[in-house]
Amino acid sequence: MVERNPCNEAGCQAACCFGSWFNHPYKEKEILQFFPTAKKVSYSKFQKELDPGVYYYKFLGVSTLRIVGRCPNLGENNACLIHDNLPPDCRNLA
Repeated sequence: MVERNPCNEAGCQAACCFGSWFNHPYKEKEILQFFPTAKKVSYSKFQKELDPGVYYYKFLGVSTLRIVGRCPNLGENNACLIHDNLPPDCRNLA
């Protein structure tokens, strides 16, 4: 667990860590590095209502990511457990 989380210290309530769509062009291995339990789904399923979890679809070698519900990397008190190694989309918000 990260001892110090600058986002949490700045008063962030982790609102972007719930129900997020990630637009960065990820490689499939990157997604699985950040979110080992991510499920690969078709584009049509990706667009629909899904159970809580992490999902991605792959098109032309690039994957798009979606978090439904709470991010699995969000710990107690909304502290990011992978803050030192954030996905690019999260890093752009920090």
